[in-house]
Amino acid sequence: MLKRMLIIDGDTPTRLVLANLFHAEYHVTLAPDARLGRRLLERSPFDVVLCDLAEREALDASPPELAARVILLTDDPWCEVAQQLYAEQWHPIVAKPCRASVLRNLVSRIVALPAAAGAVPGTLV
Repeated sequence: MLKRMLIIDGDTPTRLVLANLFHAEYHVTLAPDARLGRRLLERSPFDVVLCDLAEREALDASPPELAARVILLTDDPWCEVAQQLYAEQWHPIVAKPCRASVLRNLVSRIVALPAAAGAVPGTLV
């Protein structure tokens, strides 16, 4: 059975590229905004979530065990919010665009974590 991935990103081309990158290995669900992302997270579990930094409010009500399974994506890794989250070691943060191999590797590491494991701390790619 395929692992489940949720991609939350307001940029349609980015969502589609990410979906195309992972569709063979994951059952990919797409959300164009935080509101739909939040509803999807409330309905069912996901093995990994790729979420644009601007849409991270979708994660606010998510269960604590999901925290270890989130990768934040940002166009500006040097913005104040990204730097603060990086300093707090909240989630891995990936700068867009990035190499597909780097993102695939990070997703594989997160999916391989046991359900109760912590996040991959302080990763800034």
